[in-house]
Formats: sequence, structure tokens, C-alpha cells
Amino acid sequence: MRNFKLILTLLFGVLISCNHANSQRKYSYTKWHVDSKGKKIDKSEFKSFDSQNNQTKWIQYLDNGISLTDSFAYEFEGNLKIKEFRYSNRKLSTKTIYIYGKDNKLTETKCFDRDEKLESETKHKFTDNLEVIENYSNEELYSIDSLKYNYKNKIISEIQYLDDGTWFQKHKYEYDSKGNLLLEQNEANSEFDGIGLVESSFVINKNNRPTKETVLFPDKSKEYYIYEYDNE
Repeated sequence: MRNFKLILTLLFGVLISCNHANSQRKYSYTKWHVDSKGKKIDKSEFKSFDSQNNQTKWIQYLDNGISLTDSFAYEFEGNLKIKEFRYSNRKLSTKTIYIYGKDNKLTETKCFDRDEKLESETKHKFTDNLEVIENYSNEELYSIDSLKYNYKNKIISEIQYLDDGTWFQKHKYEYDSKGNLLLEQNEANSEFDGIGLVESSFVINKNNRPTKETVLFPDKSKEYYIYEYDNE
């Protein structure tokens, strides 16, 4: 079995925040791990967003009372985000530059560390409802993401490949008629110690925000979460 450490991304946060693309006020939520009856066990994470749905803060609550805090700042040209600054424990961690084509579609990103050293790059190519993302580190291709969108420009599937063409993660997403995420399916290749298909289902409130999440694992065990918002 090949050993491979999977890199976690903020994709779910992006999907959640995109549900509120028309919102014009700041908001935040705390995600709690609860039991099957809804009794709180411990905090999972906290996220806050500005009035344009850009994430401004992320706190991850780990074991033994440890937490990790990241904050974010941005620069724009018109409506296009051109720079993102990520701070960890109040110190600059990374700076990401976004580059767009003539049609204002993203073509490339460049991520630099606090010393302005290039850490990683992505290159984006669009064809109809498909997007291919090439991921580079030290100027070497290490993985490729293949994404498919629906007619509302929501991601409905994603497959992540290594540079040799071997897939290591698959994701599928289902939405309601308003574009709210209802079901997320994630599968990691067993060749990389993947545990199989993991499904997350969501309950959406009248404000088009998730309030409950149920995670179903391959062994049929479940985990439960609730979302508490600052302005509801």
C-alpha cells in the first residue's frame, strides 16, 4: 500500500459561503460536535465572513483544549479578488495572488510564504462546464483536479489525481433548488489508506444556511454537528 498524506482544503467552507453570495452583512458561525440527541460534546470550528462572503477568520478546535486560529485579508480590483493574506496566530503565513483572463475567469494562482518564497501554483483551464486545475510545487506538477459544474455554476463533482494519473480523492455534491448544499460525498483511494465513502448531509434553515450536519462513515457509524450563527 502506498503511503500518502492527504491535504485538507477549505473547499467545504467555500461551498457553504457561496450559498450566501447575495448576503450583504457580516456573519459567523460556531460548529459544534453533538450526540445523536443534539447535546453538545465539543466545539469543532468557528468561521466568520465579511459582507461579500470572504472568510475573515477560522478557528479549529483540536484535542486537549488546543486551537488553531487563522485570519484573512484581501485586496480587490473591482469585484475581482487579486490578493489574499493569511495570518496564523497574528503572523503572516501566506500570500496568494490571483490572476485572471480577459473574461475574468481565474487562470492562475501563486502562493508565497512569509519570506516571499513561492510555495505553490495552480493553473486553471475551463471548457464549457468543466474545469481542470494543475497544482505545482517547486515548479513541478504534483496533482490535477478535474471539476464539473451545474448550470448554476455550482461544483457537482471533483476528482483529484496524482501526476501519474492515479486518483486519490473523489467528491460529489448535491444541492436544493436554491443552491444550498444538501449532500457531500467524499471518497479516498484505499491505496492511500482511504477508509471508503464518507457522506455528509445537511439541514438548511429559512435563511439558506446549514443548521445540522450528519456524517455517515463506511462502517455505518455516524457523527453529528450543529451550526450556531451570531445573527439568528
